[in-house]
Amino acid sequence: IDLTKLMNGTSNSIAIDCNVNIDKSYLEGSDIKDISTVHVTGDISPFNDNFEVNLNIKCTLVLVGSISLNDVNYDIDY
Repeated sequence: IDLTKLMNGTSNSIAIDCNVNIDKSYLEGSDIKDISTVHVTGDISPFNDNFEVNLNIKCTLVLVGSISLNDVNYDIDY
């Protein structure tokens, strides 16, 4: 993401729309068994001397059910 367009005023915001694949090694030691491709949308805009980042994150986590011990899909749309 090239923030120089925001810093020098040539752009008012930068749109974000990408897919992120999470390496399975990051899940080791957690309660998450698997994670789908993460879809990230949103924008970055200048705010005073900083940047404001608004994101929407969508993915599906595979967790172990606490009672049945079966895999449970947990959808995230935040």
